[in-house]
Amino acid sequence: MQRLFRLYQSFIGRQASTMPSASNFPEEALDLSAEQGFGYFLARPGLVLNGRYHILRKLGKGQYSSTWLVSDSQSQELPKYYAVKILTAHATTHHRLGHLLELETTNSIKQLQGINKLPYLYDHFETEGPNGQHLCLVLNVLSTDVSRFRRSAPTKRLSFAQVKVIVVQVVEALAVLHAAHIVHTDVKPDNVLFDEGIDPESIQEFLNDNPLSIDGEFELHGVRYPIIRSQPIPHPFSWDDPPSEVELYSVSLTDFGHAQRVDKEPTTQTIGAYALRPPEVILEANFDTKVDIWSLGCMTFELLTGRWLFSPESGTTWHREDDHLAKMMEVTGETFNEKVLSMCRKRNEYFDKEGGLRRIDQMFPVPLEQAMMNYGLPESEVGPAASFIRACLHLNPEERSSARELEIHPWLANAYMCC
Repeated sequence: MQRLFRLYQSFIGRQASTMPSASNFPEEALDLSAEQGFGYFLARPGLVLNGRYHILRKLGKGQYSSTWLVSDSQSQELPKYYAVKILTAHATTHHRLGHLLELETTNSIKQLQGINKLPYLYDHFETEGPNGQHLCLVLNVLSTDVSRFRRSAPTKRLSFAQVKVIVVQVVEALAVLHAAHIVHTDVKPDNVLFDEGIDPESIQEFLNDNPLSIDGEFELHGVRYPIIRSQPIPHPFSWDDPPSEVELYSVSLTDFGHAQRVDKEPTTQTIGAYALRPPEVILEANFDTKVDIWSLGCMTFELLTGRWLFSPESGTTWHREDDHLAKMMEVTGETFNEKVLSMCRKRNEYFDKEGGLRRIDQMFPVPLEQAMMNYGLPESEVGPAASFIRACLHLNPEERSSARELEIHPWLANAYMCC
């Protein structure tokens, strides 16, 4: 029965929802301290940051930060809007210790050429709140994320044309990053944001049409604070856009809170959303830019099917990680050779001396094309898309395509002519 359950799970993936660390993090965490791993800055509209940035609306929140729409009183071009990402006191401490590299990374990106598809750091500073010091990053304003866009479709998936236009821009961003020895480590639809509908006129219209939204209040150190609801700025696109609109999509790869540098010792071995983690992360091998390529392949599958490619489950005789590794082999049709396993610190935890999984002894191969057609995708379009995804998903990182190679992959060649 357990083996039949694994066979069923190999063919039926879990519907892809928002990743746990996305902007839907519970508001109850607002009153948790930095010592508890949080310590949010208690921002509110009307507050002025660093003597110039007037807070207008809350755009979103994750586990380590909140992001706010601000206007700049020192701008010569009024009105001028920015997004200020305010890190929690906990995350700010880890930046000071060198464990988190977001400021270093965004500063490096600022110096690069061709950064259209990446955030731009205009300013940074620290500010003090009831929970301590907070690092603030002043960035360009962006709209909502691709994950939310996908979920707006009745089928929870996007068309091939839409996915190609989005993915080709993410590949462009990764090519620039990887050339600069930067690894994003958390490539997923939640971190790909539209950058349309954020011109000053559209933002002003958004502010006029959307009054501040408050969802109760809470108390901290004897002081009561409002709970400000997130009000991200919408973009003008829809899941059922005609071809002429699809070609106008413009997105950026964002959130460098867990970024790493290839040319430096990593500050962590645990990276990425669980369902999108590559094998080298699970097995604790050294990683490089190819972890982003693996996540890109998983993300592409998710956007096309509305399902996570990997949704591992634990069983009575195996762990969740065992199932994850087994499904990787089943989908790719590959096995872990000894050269790859010899570089993994957890090799003996999951594999026996012959290179077989210790706790799972039977495989149920599922060709990638079949997995895609199981979700109703037309066979005529599946082949080229599967070829692209497969180029991202080799178990051996050295065999995965680079971002530069993916830029010229045939599936993306007609991204702006497929309509």
